[in-house]
Amino acid sequence: MTDIRAVVVDWGGVLTLPPSPDIPARMHGLVGLDADTFGAVWLRHRRVYDLGQVDAAEYWRRVGVEARRTFDAATLRTLRELDAACFETPNPAMVAWLGGLKSANRRLALLSNTPHEQWTALQPTLTWLPLLDAVVLSCDLRIAKPDPKIYAHCLERLSIAPGETLFVDDREENVAAARDLGMHALTYTTMATLRAQVHDLCGAGFPLP
Repeated sequence: MTDIRAVVVDWGGVLTLPPSPDIPARMHGLVGLDADTFGAVWLRHRRVYDLGQVDAAEYWRRVGVEARRTFDAATLRTLRELDAACFETPNPAMVAWLGGLKSANRRLALLSNTPHEQWTALQPTLTWLPLLDAVVLSCDLRIAKPDPKIYAHCLERLSIAPGETLFVDDREENVAAARDLGMHALTYTTMATLRAQVHDLCGAGFPLP
């Protein structure tokens, strides 16, 4: 079986549960777009925001341009709060797995495409943060997944080889990039699927999700 000495996980969609439907509904209602159009616009401008190349005000200005709207200070504040709320509900099963991995002396890291404002808003609520040996954020490095340089930086922070590392992310392009670097990588869908995949990769003696 594969000898995994470190586990690297994504934040949104892996360490967090999906937001309640009313949160994105309120966001696209404020922006004035239907759900599908809003989702596409939200994502289209997200990379520069994740890279720290624009702040929240500029990010939402760009979203507003596509919606032909401008946002006053109160609306901008609400949009920022709702955006952060999409990532505020922890996935308890994943958090418990991190605890089990830590108890089994595996090294742990967070590797996330995250804007500064979102991280600053939510960092005080992240009860799992002390479990981690490294936190690697796109906004700090100005590099984002799936750029291989951000994975290499994370491995360097952990002092671990790619082949000794398991990476878990909910986006296939990010998982593929990790595999190209020599890491073991799994696409997160459900805890049950992840449990079966980890068992197949590492064996029953490895802490399972």
